[in-house]
Amino acid sequence: IVDLTEECHFYQKKSKMELMNLPEYKDLLTQFIKGKIHLSKSNNNKNSLLNLEEDENLKKSIENEQEDLSYLKSPISGGDALNIELEREVNKFFKSHGCKNNIVQGYGMTEVSAAAIYSKPISYKEGSVGIPYVKNNVGIFDVETGKELKYGEEGEICISTPTMMKEYLNNPEATEKIIEIKEDGSRWIHTGDMGTMDEDGHLFVKGRIKRMIVRNGNKIFPSEVENIIKTIPEIDMCTIVQMDNEEERHVPVAHIVVKDEYKGMEEEFVKIANEKIEKEMPKFNVPYLYVFRDEIPLTNIQKVDFKNLEKESKEYVNSDEKIIYNYSLNNKEENKQMNLKKD
Repeated sequence: IVDLTEECHFYQKKSKMELMNLPEYKDLLTQFIKGKIHLSKSNNNKNSLLNLEEDENLKKSIENEQEDLSYLKSPISGGDALNIELEREVNKFFKSHGCKNNIVQGYGMTEVSAAAIYSKPISYKEGSVGIPYVKNNVGIFDVETGKELKYGEEGEICISTPTMMKEYLNNPEATEKIIEIKEDGSRWIHTGDMGTMDEDGHLFVKGRIKRMIVRNGNKIFPSEVENIIKTIPEIDMCTIVQMDNEEERHVPVAHIVVKDEYKGMEEEFVKIANEKIEKEMPKFNVPYLYVFRDEIPLTNIQKVDFKNLEKESKEYVNSDEKIIYNYSLNNKEENKQMNLKKD
């Protein structure tokens, strides 16, 4: 069971559950399929929880060893939605090693007593975090009007369930913000996440509302743009944050880490990224700035430090420390790239 948010792994040892952090691995699943960490079966029960182990002495990766993973009954990912490219890569890896099931996802929060949605193998759909559990009602609501939306329309994910919390202890203001009581008396939790639901009841998470960028009145969801950029094989990591702009109010800034062997090709990657984004999304989703850096800053709990990135984005405009490409929708010449700065 891999928790993508905390980036840790669980393992069973003498019937005791233990937690171990792996801060050096910023993407466990990617490292796993590359053979930098590997699975080992519990000594007690081969169908119990599995161990993601670091082993610097491994001379060959799992992929080269062709280890049989047929004993892996239910690979589960939680903590954050997988991007589709990584989901496909992991599923391909599992199937090539004997695992008959796809990696499945779930969705929930502490306020609803953990998971409320789960992607069961019998109802698996690529890109989806699953369908609601029994007695869990999930709806998509307009952020501004509060009106429930139709299938396929994008809005805030809200959950009504018998297992939801009563309140935040001694914090009525926070409780009022997250819990809404409808006219029929039903209580709904506002998750703060944007998403859609299809006619089969599958939920698709688009990203956090607070990360949403409004550029000249157009809504941009960073995770969607990040997922497109991450399809470029030579790019190791990508995070998009907001930056204030006089002409367009707010603009997206892409912070990118390129694999070591491809450094020096940044300009080419910007062109490829722009083409991919414009092919799949409206042009306003194209980043205003591309910042190429050695690593993405993380918080103490190994999550992306968005606040620090937003602060740094402004500083990079007048800095020569990083390579920066400037792309503005208001440029007279389309796709014009400006302010190329190198170390």
